[in-house]
Amino acid sequence: MRNLLTIERSVAGTTSTEVPDLPLSAIAWGGSEESLICTHGPSEVEAAVELKRVNKNGQSVPIASWDASPCPSPSLPCDRILVLHYFPDTSSTCVIFAAGNIVVVQEDPTPGVNKIEIVGSVDEGITAAAWSPDEEILAIATGASTFLLMTREFEPIADVILLPNDLNASKHVSVGWGKSETQFKGKRAKAMRDPTVPEKIDEGILSPHDDNGTRISWRGDGEYLALSSVEDSKRRVIRVYSRDGSLDSVSEPVDGLEGPLSWRPAGNLMAGIQRFPERLDVVFFERNGLRHGEFTLRIPMDKVSDERILELLWNHDSSGYHVAYHNLRVKWHSEKPLRLALGLAESIISYEFSWSVSAGSLRPPDDHGVLAVVDGATLKLTPLRVANIPPPMALKEVELKSTPVDVAISPTGRLIAVLRDKALDLIRWDFAKNKLVSGPTLTSNIMELDPGQYFRQISFADDETLGVVRDVKVGSILQVISIPNNGQAISKCTHEFQNGVTAVRLGGAPDHKSLFYQDSERKIYFYDTENKSAKYITQLPAICPWLEIAFYQEMAFGLSRDGRLYANSKPIASNCTSFAITPAHLIFTTTRHSVKFVHLHNNYQDLDIPGDDPSGDERCRSIERGARLVQVMPTRFALTLQMPRGNLETIYPRVLVLAGVRRSIEAKDYLPAFLACRNHRVDLNIIHDHAPRQFIERVELFIDQVKKIEYIDLFLSQLREEDVSRTMYRETLQSAEAPEPFKTADIIGSSKLKVNTICDAFLNILLPKRLSSNLQNIITAYVCKTPPDHDAALLLIGDLREKDLVLAEEAIQHVCFLSDVNKLYDNALGLYDLELTLMVAQQSQKVDIAYQGPFGYGANCIIGPREYLPFLQKLQEMETTRRKFTIDDHLNRPAKACARLHELGDEAFEEMKNYVVKHELYSVALGLYKYSPGKTGDHGLISRRRISVRISWRLLAGDPMLPSCWVVARSSLRRCPKLLTTVVDAGLAEGFSQTSELIAECKRQLKAQLDRIVELLAYFDGVTEEDAPDNVSLAPTNASTSASLFTRYTSGGAQTAMTGTTRRTFKNRRREERKRARGKKGSVYEEEYLVSSIGRMVEKLDSVRDETKKLLEGLVRRRMRERAIALQTLMEEVLANLEGCVQEVFEEAGEVVNPETGAEGGGKRVVPVIKKFDRVEIL
Repeated sequence: MRNLLTIERSVAGTTSTEVPDLPLSAIAWGGSEESLICTHGPSEVEAAVELKRVNKNGQSVPIASWDASPCPSPSLPCDRILVLHYFPDTSSTCVIFAAGNIVVVQEDPTPGVNKIEIVGSVDEGITAAAWSPDEEILAIATGASTFLLMTREFEPIADVILLPNDLNASKHVSVGWGKSETQFKGKRAKAMRDPTVPEKIDEGILSPHDDNGTRISWRGDGEYLALSSVEDSKRRVIRVYSRDGSLDSVSEPVDGLEGPLSWRPAGNLMAGIQRFPERLDVVFFERNGLRHGEFTLRIPMDKVSDERILELLWNHDSSGYHVAYHNLRVKWHSEKPLRLALGLAESIISYEFSWSVSAGSLRPPDDHGVLAVVDGATLKLTPLRVANIPPPMALKEVELKSTPVDVAISPTGRLIAVLRDKALDLIRWDFAKNKLVSGPTLTSNIMELDPGQYFRQISFADDETLGVVRDVKVGSILQVISIPNNGQAISKCTHEFQNGVTAVRLGGAPDHKSLFYQDSERKIYFYDTENKSAKYITQLPAICPWLEIAFYQEMAFGLSRDGRLYANSKPIASNCTSFAITPAHLIFTTTRHSVKFVHLHNNYQDLDIPGDDPSGDERCRSIERGARLVQVMPTRFALTLQMPRGNLETIYPRVLVLAGVRRSIEAKDYLPAFLACRNHRVDLNIIHDHAPRQFIERVELFIDQVKKIEYIDLFLSQLREEDVSRTMYRETLQSAEAPEPFKTADIIGSSKLKVNTICDAFLNILLPKRLSSNLQNIITAYVCKTPPDHDAALLLIGDLREKDLVLAEEAIQHVCFLSDVNKLYDNALGLYDLELTLMVAQQSQKVDIAYQGPFGYGANCIIGPREYLPFLQKLQEMETTRRKFTIDDHLNRPAKACARLHELGDEAFEEMKNYVVKHELYSVALGLYKYSPGKTGDHGLISRRRISVRISWRLLAGDPMLPSCWVVARSSLRRCPKLLTTVVDAGLAEGFSQTSELIAECKRQLKAQLDRIVELLAYFDGVTEEDAPDNVSLAPTNASTSASLFTRYTSGGAQTAMTGTTRRTFKNRRREERKRARGKKGSVYEEEYLVSSIGRMVEKLDSVRDETKKLLEGLVRRRMRERAIALQTLMEEVLANLEGCVQEVFEEAGEVVNPETGAEGGGKRVVPVIKKFDRVEIL
């Protein structure tokens, strides 16, 4: 999905100086990207040779010149240069001539070294030569059919004779069909033929256009080389030799194979040319000489016979190769894979290309994922949001008049501008609702271009403005073109680059309503097409062929060839392979086979780059090895990658999905958020947890937008107490990473569950207005509560049964689907509605009910209608109260059953007494008969005979009066019963009043002190001494205090003051101790005082535990049950609050400060243990 884009082009004129009109004969890179080495001559007129260095700016520096006459070979009209190679380590140039001379020229010779030296000569002449990639071995093919290998010092390594017997080195197996008479020629013979077997076997017939020349090409690692030559004027053969000169293999016969040969540096294939009458193919060979595929060159059939392919040249990284049609001198740079030099008659043109993805806008809602791929004169268009079609296919193809130079897509994706060498074309198409509503319509030649100028890049500023970069003799020019609705382009203005700099990269910034460009000095500018002015933005540390601008910030992101990614001048990654910019994220892939997402901020210094661990951060995700970014579609949360083998893969990263969900929630668009969570398996709790208050206030809006009953049910059924916005889907923006303030609610706990709050909010909306339309959702809301509110759901169904039986049956089916039918049966039975119970029972073939009672069924029996129908019929025949008692007893609800017996009156009193003893319901019975003392006395429910062991002796256990004092007191009470009322009851009331007041004061004090501690921790966390408020004292002290939020600022001062400790008087120490004891608000001692006060409170409550227990027992014995319950509840509440906060309070207090040194080291504060209150079980 990538196109070749020209990012730099320079033209340097070169002519011979000493001897006029010598032709340019060879070029080579001169050790850097800024200069080349070239030779002029020899020619038939002048046998002179000039060697010079030509810089990119056109300046030439002569190196040497010499006379090459006479030509050593009588078969040549004049000598010619076969190889020109520059050695940067020695600043020398090796020139190899066809006549056989090998000349070495020193650019800066040392004393005693000749500037020009003929280091060797081959009498038979040289037909081909090539240096190895490591510049250590020279391979030469001679006119005597021999092959030579020499070292860099021109010492021989091997001298090999090319023999006809070499063709037997590779014994290729013929897989033809054999003789004609042995072949099956039946009716179905053609259909049975193996398609992998060729119909015709090549014999190696020589092409009539073969130049009979010899070619040598090395493999990239220098271990093997290939030699292509004509054998006996009949067949062209490719021989493969190892580095030491031994023959490795020979190519199989190929008809029409011609001379050009190039071994791919990666090492897997060799490329050659095969000629057919109607076409020219580039064919590939493996090292063993076997064919390995081909493709056809785009040459018109009528011109095939006139075309001559002179050379094939792979570039350094094997990503492309050059096919030389004409007499051009071509040289790829040895280090920069896409830098190429072309030698013409009187000039050298150098190009630098980059692989570029011609993609549409990444800004919603125009992120249609449009991609444009150049395939010769065909432009292939694919909007990935409409159709994800991999190359080499495309959704639409547009035929152009010539091969495009560059392609640009407008911000809306509806216009595509095509820059050709002579004209500008425009393609229009349209989208609606993620569909292509009109195919691409081509308007050719909306502007004719000057053929004498080189236009190389194009970009949209907006849908009506284009920018085009063209090179002039010195520097570049930016031309702004307006595209009105009539389709004809109009030149609007031009901007000439200053000081002769050239444009490296041009792009559009629609949000800034301008173009941006990077020049050859690495500076980036915005160009305002309306004001016709350039604004400097930043300067990158390196030339970046890939450049993007953030949508809403003046922030430039550039990727250099060595994989360094920059944000303005800041390097943010050193292993980047591709990147893209969306309105919210910087997305880039790395050589560690991962894709990373960086949240964009207004300041590039604040960019937070995620680590390399994809398991712990949603901003990092593993991808396939070698995958590169092609397109990002934030609207679909999709990211498209291209694999090394060419196929496309679209993924939906969790960070993009969550960003879209959060964006929809904040915009109160709940339906897109819900669908995104549903489609991408995101926990639906985030719809509430991301903005809880907003959601609760807009539950009705959520219902109106989502609408579908099953969608609302899905949301309710997935609710749980976990806050997924803080656990699973924690926001990774820096602003969201700051901890929330410390709250009192976090210490004591929340009173209402999240799930119940949401379900109640839905019920408040649905019950009054939408009972009939959303009955299923109402039932789901009841059942999804924690715990499920089956009773409310069944009561609602019971009410519906009277109004609409069909609707009630549907509701019963739904609630049975969501719940355990057995438990639901018990709930319906517990409502004492036998008809409703029967409806629930009929929803299951088998009902698992635990029958216990007088009906004879064992526990956990699985019964059918024959069993539960008689049970319900017997219940129907009973009196109402007796039926309720039977149901409660059957459902193992003894407290309720006891109350039903109480309702039956005196006739069931004996049954009541037995039932209380059986189930130990003394507390319940005392509450029911609290106004009937006669029924709780010695002959009532709790007589000594019944509960003397269970209650009386338990109440007396541990009493300090026992055994002797209790006997005396008991005898006194028997003599004077009035003492129970006047003394005992009065003492119990006074004790209740005092104890209740003490515990209530502890509760009030605990709340006040906790609030103050929370306020201090939240306010002073991170405060420096300079920022401390005026009402807080930070004075040093040598008293023993805890290392609190105050003393953390004073420890240094305290250490300084320690030198004068011995000079302090006893009076001063006493003063400090008094201040510490008071714990004045805002002083340095306040926190220690508050913490110590809570510790003293724990001790005080521990001291009254036993007295409170005895008081509760006395209150129970004297039938003051309500007071006992209130006192016990108050005590348990205070202890529960203490247990919930004491751990955190004492941990925040930290270590005790040593009074002698002023530093931490006094030891940790001991966290007090809150013992559980030994409650009176009868209450």
